Amino acid sequence: MRKIVQYDDVKENKDFWRYFFCVNFPCAEDKDSDMSLLEIIEEKYEISKKWQDEFTGFYEGVFDENDGYVNDPSTLKIELKKGIYLFIEFHPGDTLYFLNDKKIGCTGPEFFIRKISWTDFECYTRELGCVKKILLLPMVYVYENEKEKLKKCIFNGLKNLYFEEEDFELFYKVILENCLINNEIF
Repeated sequence: MRKIVQYDDVKENKDFWRYFFCVNFPCAEDKDSDMSLLEIIEEKYEISKKWQDEFTGFYEGVFDENDGYVNDPSTLKIELKKGIYLFIEFHPGDTLYFLNDKKIGCTGPEFFIRKISWTDFECYTRELGCVKKILLLPMVYVYENEKEKLKKCIFNGLKNLYFEEEDFELFYKVILENCLINNEIF
């Protein structure tokens, strides 16, 4: 059973956005510093552990008992376009992505990402604001010739979130690592 969370409930929650970026880009790494996006964010920004535990349903033993999954995850529901909904289930040990009822990926330890082309992403998110578009980015793959479009999407979204402008370029760089087609992973 999902606990549906509406976008309005999280859109101005800095803990949500910081947590989202920490856990949903498993291949986001800055090769220069050898740091993941999670490490980059944790080094500079604060996330309420209490909020995070409540939001994901974390409890002592959840990893031993259920491999980090809960029965009633907080699930963000976003209408992408008429009749097509994005559901993002936040578990303590994984984040699952669905288009309507079809699972399209996850970002946990055995991540399954890069399932939506940039062309499909643009089609799905055409009517969404910049920030909402970011919610689907973990499932997107881009080719070299689409990098500038990805950069514009990330920068436009980050302008409205709770990060310093001086970090936008680094965020783009590491999220590009997450989304760029790489023969080793794709």
